[in-house]
Amino acid sequence: MSHFNLVIKLVSLCLITSALLACSNEDDISSVNVTLSEADTFTASSPGPSKASDLGDSGLAVDYQMPTFIGADQAAQEALYKQLKNQSSLSILEQKQWLLLRLSLFATDKDQSLKKLESISDSLARASEQSAKSGNQDYELMAALGSALSYQSIFYQNDLGNMNLLSRKGMRYMDRAVKKAPNHLGIRLLRGISYANMPAFLNRASFAVTDLSLLKKGLLNKSITDEQGKKTIFKKQSKSFIEFINYFLALSLSKNEQLESAKRLWQALESNPDSQWSALASTRLKEV
Repeated sequence: MSHFNLVIKLVSLCLITSALLACSNEDDISSVNVTLSEADTFTASSPGPSKASDLGDSGLAVDYQMPTFIGADQAAQEALYKQLKNQSSLSILEQKQWLLLRLSLFATDKDQSLKKLESISDSLARASEQSAKSGNQDYELMAALGSALSYQSIFYQNDLGNMNLLSRKGMRYMDRAVKKAPNHLGIRLLRGISYANMPAFLNRASFAVTDLSLLKKGLLNKSITDEQGKKTIFKKQSKSFIEFINYFLALSLSKNEQLESAKRLWQALESNPDSQWSALASTRLKEV
């Protein structure tokens, strides 16, 4: 089950790093902006169903929405999880945080099991359905459900029928969430990372390129709303988060037969020995 542990940890990393979107810091903004400006140079070359509007190219001002905040690292997530667990009642937002935390912290659970992941998926499904019944469908929860189902399929490597059923069901949820809320950065991140890790033969890499490129573009946008719909001004971003996006954007590009673009991103990561992605990028470069 080592392959499962590696993949599901990417879900945790995805959710943890999405939390960083809601936090500004004192990183060198000039170097971050240079990296982010690469976003406009990457579009999916595949003639798939992705549309130009997915990248916000309509010429109109785009209002991007931040992901739900669940803590910027594992320690913060565990603290928030404990806090919510000890509360006698939870608001709708806190219930959503609780669900996203369960999915994220599953990665570090020493007793991972299909039963636990199914329980998380079931809870996400109920919450998503309840939001729809209330007339305000939460598409971030829908995307999280899709991501959980897709990774749940890894437990069925010896049952191709169930593996295919779960993975495709998960993809349908993520695709619908993006269609309904195309400018929600949390949804784009969830689908982008999930699709970046899927085998090339499933033909999802072009969507990952679109999602992660839009995510980078959104980080520079001056019109972003938080979970309560309030405007927030994005000024600075964590270098480690940008490197995280670049690594998986490169992975998506390589699977989408845009190898030279992928190499450039991996080479940039490899050249920075202080980056946690340097060694992984170096390994990828040796494989191509």
